[in-house]
Amino acid sequence: MQVPKKPEQPINHSIPADGNPKKYQPVKGESVLQVSAALSMAGSPNGDVRTRKVAILAADGVDESALSAIKNALTSAGAVPEVIAPRLGVIQGAGGADVPVDKSLLTVASVLYDAVYVPGGEVSVATIAADADAVHFLNEAFRHCKAIAFDAAAQPVLEATYFAKKVLTKPDAEGVQQDMGVVLDKQPQKLAKRFIAAIGMHRFWEREVQGDIPA
Repeated sequence: MQVPKKPEQPINHSIPADGNPKKYQPVKGESVLQVSAALSMAGSPNGDVRTRKVAILAADGVDESALSAIKNALTSAGAVPEVIAPRLGVIQGAGGADVPVDKSLLTVASVLYDAVYVPGGEVSVATIAADADAVHFLNEAFRHCKAIAFDAAAQPVLEATYFAKKVLTKPDAEGVQQDMGVVLDKQPQKLAKRFIAAIGMHRFWEREVQGDIPA
């Protein structure tokens, strides 16, 4: 097809019978507000995690001690952690303790949370890794550049996501694997410290800059 060098004029042909065609043509406008530091998410990471909602994806067989350690650390920092499981009610931890469930995977979405944590526990990890809703929850959180933390024992869940190969790096000097806001470690105290710091950064826009967000 022959492509015209300039658009056909007038561009807009939807003109009233008595209207002036020039008054009905599209115009290129410019935003009155070009940049606003006050409205910028990228320019205002202050480390504060108060009121930030954090999803904890777990199922029966979860490592309740690790879950409690991370949950208590988040609560002490002012965040609002919620346990999300395949069903409502309670789930049973690997040690036999009941863990109250706040929300079901059937009725929540990652867009309602600022960050995500996946605790260990062999049976829980296997359940979450095989749950399409849970994996989608994590994939969507990554696409939205949010902080995500995994217990080292929950690595099979990380490997079930599309972004696993993008963030699995060698441990740093402290033995923690951390890249683009995704943190993985086996020590709850160390993991909690890194995770809270990551949440305080709010978003990790380098995922978009590096082309890690799929179309």
